[in-house]
Amino acid sequence: MSKENNNRLKIAFFTPLKENSKSFYFSNSILPYLKEFADIDIFSDTNNTDTFCDLKVYNYLTSFSHDNKKHYDIFFYQVEDDKSTNFCRVHLALRPGVVLFHDFYLSVVPPQTIITNLLLSQCDNIKRDLGKALFSLSPNPFVIKEGRCITRNNINSIYENNISYIPYPLTLNEYKEKKQNEITKIVFEGSTHAKSRYHKMIQSLKNIESFKLIWLTNKNEINDAIKILNDNEIKNFKVLENSVKDIQNELQGADIAICLLKKLEYFNTFFITEALKNNVFVISNDSKDNFKIFPNNYIAKVTLGVNESREIEFFIKAYKENKIMLDYKALNENYLMNFSCKNIAFELLTLFNQIKVEIAKFYKDFEIQKERAKKKVLKKAFSKCDDYLMDVREELNLI
Repeated sequence: MSKENNNRLKIAFFTPLKENSKSFYFSNSILPYLKEFADIDIFSDTNNTDTFCDLKVYNYLTSFSHDNKKHYDIFFYQVEDDKSTNFCRVHLALRPGVVLFHDFYLSVVPPQTIITNLLLSQCDNIKRDLGKALFSLSPNPFVIKEGRCITRNNINSIYENNISYIPYPLTLNEYKEKKQNEITKIVFEGSTHAKSRYHKMIQSLKNIESFKLIWLTNKNEINDAIKILNDNEIKNFKVLENSVKDIQNELQGADIAICLLKKLEYFNTFFITEALKNNVFVISNDSKDNFKIFPNNYIAKVTLGVNESREIEFFIKAYKENKIMLDYKALNENYLMNFSCKNIAFELLTLFNQIKVEIAKFYKDFEIQKERAKKKVLKKAFSKCDDYLMDVREELNLI
């Protein structure tokens, strides 16, 4: 696609500027390429003085005034389980658009402006937002699977199955052979709840010698994780937040990455992708749904249940004894290239161009309905004013 194309897309790009968020990572990765072929304005919950990826950042409250001047083709939002994206969820309710859902369960309480029931579950939270999306995207396979059922009854839907998979973009470095550490560095990603299978991971380490464990978990669970490891007499460990930055830092130079989940909806595809990028040996569940998006030959899959910890222990020992030989150079050249920032940006641009006509029709109908609703409200308001003035006249006549 030529940069000189006169029909460049005009995109209102809503993203938080919180550095350790998944949304920030995604935006920072693709915008340098996307802006070459589209006219993009960034909207965030910040002042109008910042720039991001050499693009002007506006406060999201000014988006409608900008739209009146520029007539955006696409309103693009990002939603994740973090309060930094709450402003996106508010604006999505006012102006439906294309939404990238990073997470399925949204435990963060949504803004009061869109709450209809304080007893709504985490799952209901995403159902509400999926129902407002014209088209949805996600790097989480569970969002895709469940989202197709949810969006089928979406009144805003512009397609029958208006949800698609999009991977996290990767900044790929030149492939280098990696030597195994003398003290095996094991990185585990998961919460302190049983759903993360942390107890199976800890049990598997009882018979492993010479290792250092890094546990990446939710910020509010760090102290609980430290207590668990101390109670189980794990000596050499470090517990950090499972932020984008810490995931990237700790997987550099790691030997083994472990992600064990009983439920697919909590699966962290960013962690797995970063591990593969850094040529780290991955151990995870034996779940077909988890690995449709990953190359099977590069992930050791354990079976949930009584033998789970033994299987994890087996794979760790096999790795330490150099019994596992994987061609990571082939992985980088033949598979991970599909995840490059440039490719993901072009994939997103292609999607936007495919759906922009249908979205334009929706926005036109949306504006008509909005004007009708506005006239109805004004008519009612004027009627009440007339009644009030009549009462005033009657009062004056009594004086």
